[in-house]
Amino acid sequence: MGSRPLERWYANIEGRMRRKPNKVNRHHLVPRTKGGTKSRDNLLRINIYKHECWHFLFKQKTVDEIIVFLEKNPLLPKQRPVLWAILFEGISVSDVIVMLNDIESLRWMVATPPDIDSIDFEKY
Repeated sequence: MGSRPLERWYANIEGRMRRKPNKVNRHHLVPRTKGGTKSRDNLLRINIYKHECWHFLFKQKTVDEIIVFLEKNPLLPKQRPVLWAILFEGISVSDVIVMLNDIESLRWMVATPPDIDSIDFEKY
């Protein structure tokens, strides 16, 4: 696979998710490294495991940068199936792009815990 931090993360994510499935934190839509603020408009309440997946998939990209990235990388769900399944739970790339353009839909989706039993953790 090639990414040591990701390999370590995969090694214990299922157990962590089962122990504390509802754990949440905050995510900056515009990262602070890119001038984002701590204002409510710039923060998402996000399930911690979805938050980890978000950063493994998108690093420090803004929402607009993620949209462009997904348009250029439509095979991302096949390349990182467990990350995609935890974060977006089977939603297509095109539907995720629509959701990224509707922040209220995104707020709802990322705050909910992933459906652990529907994820094939062996697939990574």
